[in-house]
Amino acid sequence: MKNGLLLLGKFLAKGVFLVVLFFAVTTMMIHIISVIDTRYAKRGNTLHPYFRVAVFDASDGTFKLAFLPEAKECSKNGACYLIPEKDHGRVDGENGKYSAYELLEKNETRVILQTISNDDENTFWYIYSVDNNNGIVPVKTKMLYFGYVFPAMGMALLFVGLFGVYGFALLAKLFNLRKRVEGE
Repeated sequence: MKNGLLLLGKFLAKGVFLVVLFFAVTTMMIHIISVIDTRYAKRGNTLHPYFRVAVFDASDGTFKLAFLPEAKECSKNGACYLIPEKDHGRVDGENGKYSAYELLEKNETRVILQTISNDDENTFWYIYSVDNNNGIVPVKTKMLYFGYVFPAMGMALLFVGLFGVYGFALLAKLFNLRKRVEGE
């Protein structure tokens, strides 16, 4: 009876370890997929959809994220401006949604900004430059997308399966070798 409970305890401990490992590897793989899916305008990649830039209201200086065509039109009319006065800003919405911007680089001829748009399922990072000659020029986009969960889970399942088979076998051999050495 005692050996049966001990065996059950070891089995449950291995199961809990594998479940925790599965979720940890899934989370890590989601971020790795996001980095792999980063798209650069200079390389000719198609940027992620809904490219948004920070526009600042000319009357009170508040910011919002606007789609690229809307931002260009707004700046032509003088109703808004594209270069911030502060280095960063954030507007919180409902249910954890938020919009933010951060000034990455500023010199006499251009400004590089990063905007972040977070909703229920996706987080987008848009990096672009605003310069005197070309206006708004997209640099790169990155996305953390709900759909990345499924391939990440597949990769994590493969990893955990291989670890479950080979890792525990190697650990068992290691502990058996220790018992033999200690027993001698």
